[in-house]
Amino acid sequence: VMYSGEVPVPRPGACINNEARSMRITKSLDLPDRTLQFVKDRPLLDQAVEPVSGEPLLMRRGAAFTRIIVNQVQAADGRKYHVMFIGTETGTILKAVNYDGEMFIIEEIHIFQTPQLINILMFSTATGQIYAGSDQGAAQIPLANCERSLSCIDCVLARDPYCGWDAAGAACVSLSTPERHLIQNVAAGDASLCPDADPIKVVSLSVRVGGKLELSCPPPSSLTNVRWEQGNRVLTSSPRQQILLDKLLILNATAGDAGHYCCSSVERSKAGEFTTTVAEYQVSIDPADPNVCVRSVTPKPQTNGPSVAGLHAVIALLVIALAALSAWTFCKRYRPQFSNCTNRSEQTQEVVGHQNAARPAMAEAKPLVSEPQNSCRNNNAV
Repeated sequence: VMYSGEVPVPRPGACINNEARSMRITKSLDLPDRTLQFVKDRPLLDQAVEPVSGEPLLMRRGAAFTRIIVNQVQAADGRKYHVMFIGTETGTILKAVNYDGEMFIIEEIHIFQTPQLINILMFSTATGQIYAGSDQGAAQIPLANCERSLSCIDCVLARDPYCGWDAAGAACVSLSTPERHLIQNVAAGDASLCPDADPIKVVSLSVRVGGKLELSCPPPSSLTNVRWEQGNRVLTSSPRQQILLDKLLILNATAGDAGHYCCSSVERSKAGEFTTTVAEYQVSIDPADPNVCVRSVTPKPQTNGPSVAGLHAVIALLVIALAALSAWTFCKRYRPQFSNCTNRSEQTQEVVGHQNAARPAMAEAKPLVSEPQNSCRNNNAV
């Protein structure tokens, strides 16, 4: 049943406004008991809370929003803007601002290495930092990261009310920097206010026919479109020439891949389309490749000279040393066996010599023994 009675003031669920501040209510802990008891007795709302504008300020596909905080900042044009920091279920924070009805996402900040739901998002006026927390950790984040913009065009097209381009220092700095003339145009993103950029240094590279070549081109921001040109021809991604997020990958290179390459970032804003040169390359085919009709000097091996003679001498010494080592090893291994065989042969000869010497003696002594035997046999016969 819908409640039709009196609703306490401040109304439960309402933001803290000037009327609440006049009642010395600056946070939820300052709410009176009547309001808290009303929330306890009636936790369900009958109707959804509609935005003041009648429609959502920001709609985005992807991860669901979990937390939101809003910070007010004064830009270089003197106007004040409300910057929203929105936490998501995947551990990222969206930084967005409403410029005269146009909701512009400045950047998406990845807080944690692994996707984690952000359930705490707070801003500290004491430190000027944002604190985000999940069930597994917490992180401290600055309100702005102006240093990520390396050129004036990137700094202005970022349309960050916290940042501006310092022409004297050639850097994108925070507006909190005292007394500096900064180039900024957050409402329209007019980068034509920037001075001419310095020319990009051309990098020379070479590749062999059939080889692979990578040409790096990191995009200045996530809102830019990268465009590659070879000479005056705009390249489109193909199986052999692949245009990736931050580089151009050339596979199975041919002679036609030689030439001048230019990588540009193209970004649109209310003020128009702006193009910035990010990198330039001069690619040549390696003249050492035999398939390319380019005169080249092929190095030949040296067949004579003092270095070759010295090498031959070293090799001969190594062969002699190896032969000597092999002979020494052979002698050390088999010398004891030869010594044993020699000793055995000498002993055998000595024994045979003794036996041969003993046999004649026995032969000479034999008749002396047989004569008495014969005489005895003769005597017995008688």
